Formats: sequence, C-alpha cells, structure tokens
Amino acid sequence: DEFLISDAGVLKRLDASLIGGGAYTFIKSITASSSASVEFKNGTGGVVLDNTYPYYVLIGYDITVQTDDTVLKIVLSTDAGSSYITSGYDTIVDRIRADTSGVVTSSSSSMELNSMGNSTNEEAAFEFKIFNPSSTQFTKYIFNGLTRDQSARVAHHNGGGMLESAADVDAIKIVMSSGNIVGGVFKLYGITGE
Repeated sequence: DEFLISDAGVLKRLDASLIGGGAYTFIKSITASSSASVEFKNGTGGVVLDNTYPYYVLIGYDITVQTDDTVLKIVLSTDAGSSYITSGYDTIVDRIRADTSGVVTSSSSSMELNSMGNSTNEEAAFEFKIFNPSSTQFTKYIFNGLTRDQSARVAHHNGGGMLESAADVDAIKIVMSSGNIVGGVFKLYGITGE
C-alpha cells in the first residue's frame, strides 16, 4: 500500500509501511444469531488474547436482544473461558440520555450497557479496550457504547475500571442479563503500539 503526497506541487509516493503509529491487527469476527453469549477465548478458533499485543479492542455493532429492558455485559476469565468472573470488578459507568444522566458502578462485570430495548431500531454498539491482559497488575479496561432503550431513548455509556485480580485475563464473554443476543457483529483486534 502507498500514500500519495504533494511536495511543493510534485506528487510523490510513500510506502505505507513507513508511517508510524499503532496499528489494528484483526484477530476474529463473530456474528451472533440467537446466541446465549459471544466468547473470545485465547487459543480457541484463532483467538489471541495474551501478551502478544499491549492492548486489545473489541467492537460490537448492530446488536439486537431478545428480552426488553435488559443489560448487555462483558465478563472476563482467567482460565481460558472455563469459568467467568462475576465479582471483584471496580467499574464506573456514566450514562447520558437527553432527559437524564447519572453514574452507576458495578462489581459484577467490566462493562454494562443498560435498559436495552428489543423493538425495531432499539439496537446497541460499543467499543471495549482492555490493556495488557497478561500483566501481573490489576487488569484495566475502558469502553464507550450507545443503546436505544425500551422507550426508544438513545443513551451514551462511557466507563472503565479494573478487575481486582493480578491473574492473566485470557477470555472475554458478551452476555445479556436476561435472554439471548438475537443479532450483532463482534470483532476483536490487537493493537501493536508501534
């Protein structure tokens, strides 16, 4: 790949490999279809979730749910997805709607997008970043998400926190507080940091 640049009116080609900055490396995509959960497990199905990258980005979009007024959650695992941690998180979420806003906390998951609706166009999207999951320090994460709730109100969720455990995080699960994920696309990327 190349870029075209203008140098005093003269067009020049520049090889894309010479441009610095962090680069997204695609790892895996999963499309949900009436799924109880969506999981990305290190070493399973081509997933890498270890010290290969300094941080990882998980995105989800066009997410629809079975049950009205439910919460989309992300939980983490330290045993390659044999079990998932449901306590010990220190998560803060700032949720903003046109009619209200507020801060909530969670100790049961690393991300919560609440009050998702299940009618037409009541969908969700998010970006979740997890930093150095193989560190011997507490695992850190941040996220942004948009939902349309059961009353067709758009809400923006901004948050982050730490899993208060020094164990390696090697699996991520997206799950609803009730019912299935009817549809949605979920993509995991590693960030090179170069």
